[in-house]
Formats: sequence, C-alpha cells, structure tokens
Amino acid sequence: MTECAKVRDLLGGYVLGGLSEEEAALVETHLEDCQSCGREYGELASLPELLDLAGSAESEPEAPPQALEEAVLDRFARERRGVALPARRRRRGLRVGAAVAAAAAAALAALAIAGVFSSDPAEAYGHVDMKGRDGGAWAELRSVQAGTEMKLRVWGLERARPGSYDVWCITERGRWISGGSFDVDRSGNAEIELTSAAQPGEYHRMVVTRGPKDRHGVVLRGEVEY
Repeated sequence: MTECAKVRDLLGGYVLGGLSEEEAALVETHLEDCQSCGREYGELASLPELLDLAGSAESEPEAPPQALEEAVLDRFARERRGVALPARRRRRGLRVGAAVAAAAAAALAALAIAGVFSSDPAEAYGHVDMKGRDGGAWAELRSVQAGTEMKLRVWGLERARPGSYDVWCITERGRWISGGSFDVDRSGNAEIELTSAAQPGEYHRMVVTRGPKDRHGVVLRGEVEY
C-alpha cells in the first residue's frame, strides 16, 4: 500500500478524532507535502462539525445552499465508486477509513436534502490581504474543529492551463500547511471556501502558488492579521 493510500484510509478517522497519536502524526506530516491528499482532507474536514450541528438542531432549519448540497452529493457519489471495507479493526475501538468516510458523506447527503444545517457561521478571527505582480486575494479566517476555514476571494490571476492554484499557510518555522486548491474563471477571479489543518495562531503568512508546493512559484503573498 502506498503512503497516499494509507493516509486516505486514515483520513476519516483523523477528522473524527479516532486515530492514535502515531497515526494522527503520520497523517499530519503527509498532508504538509501532499497536495492531492490535502484536497481529499479538505472535503472531509467539516464533516464532524456539520454532524454536530445536525444533531443539535432544535428548530426547523433553513435549506442549505445549492452549492453545498451539490458538493456533498458529489462527494458521496465519488466515494461509493470503489470503496472497500478496511481489512482489520483498530484495537482501540474506532477505526474510520474510506468506508466510514463514505458513510459520513452519505449521512451528510441526507442531511443536506433535509436542510439540517446551521446558517450562523463562526466569527472570523483574522484575515489576510495577499498581493502579487498580477492580481490579489482577500481571505477571512474562521476556526473550525479541523483547523482553519478560509473564505477566499481572488481576482486578476492568469487562468492556469493546465492545473490550478494552491493556498498555503506558513508557520514561523517554515512549515507549509496545505489550504487546498482552486481554479479561476476566464476573468481570473474566484470565490471559494477551503479548509486547512493549520490552527489559529500557528501561522502568520499565507501564499498562493501556481501548481504544487514551490517557493519559486508563489504568485500571491500576505501577512495574517489576527
């Protein structure tokens, strides 16, 4: 089994807090450098919070945004293609691999259709204004269970052909923590929400790169204001 395959099998357990310290450390180290697994993590990162919100809903909720519903249903459909049950169980009880991640996605799909989501987002704890030779970006940063949720607005970037842009949170010690990937439209603009494993206060700079992690490929950069 490749390291990526092993980490993806552990991602469900990681976002639900069901891994041992050793396994969690393995996942975190891998996510720092792997763009592909970082995107996979970003899709799963908000599941625990959404499930908590669904379980605590006391009044009739508003219907979720159509984009959210489509994203959840797409995630569910993709997970159902080729999901295999883990071959063994963890000794410490909870073992959540790709199969459980798919089950969680299925539950969220049902919740999305039923409209069981909160419309009251957490208050932003910081923001960053990123600038480059061409274009710029503005991001609001909110704390979520998985780390940081960023609401990102981008303008003036050249449309990447092929490929996409990547967001990174950089600590004072120089660790690059993935914030996910995005594409821009024909005008070079984008409005997206991404999730990073970076914790509030852990990082003080953010950059956007064209393609994978590459310090020479930075197109936007900025200091986080807490």
